[in-house]
Amino acid sequence: MAGAIPLVTAGSQHKLQMTIKLGAAAGFNYKEEDFSEATLKFTKGVGVNLILDCIGGSYWEKNVNCLAVDGRWILYGLMGGADVSGPLFSKLLFKRGSLIASLLRSRDKKYKQTLVKAFTEQILPHFSKEDPQCLLPVVDRIYPMAEIQAAHGYMESNRNLGKIILELPQ
Repeated sequence: MAGAIPLVTAGSQHKLQMTIKLGAAAGFNYKEEDFSEATLKFTKGVGVNLILDCIGGSYWEKNVNCLAVDGRWILYGLMGGADVSGPLFSKLLFKRGSLIASLLRSRDKKYKQTLVKAFTEQILPHFSKEDPQCLLPVVDRIYPMAEIQAAHGYMESNRNLGKIILELPQ
């Protein structure tokens, strides 16, 4: 979709196999290899045009290393910490890269309403079976609400290969 060639990172071969099955061009296990170097090898030294990053601080060097010239890096989480030490800005400037950071938590209600409206109009139709490029969410497990602790434990184990859904009682 949109002409992208998706490259992904995951922490297990099982998860990487699933991403390839879902359309990723390549995947790299961040626990077993330097995903930045593997990305550069895959792209023949060019790097990637877009990075979607929910990890943050601990990956900044790898991210800026595999970012293409004029690439965009979208930071939307800090699961790996917020601290950055080193020449991030000079490396980013050298590549003419754009770092865009965004959180929904600090946005006002009007912004969130506009975002939901745009999602409903522009993205949600792609989940319709009438769409020739129909998107399907990947569901790993469904738990009844009474088993919320088990669902949370499963999420914390990081073994899921898709969404974990809590089913509300009827």
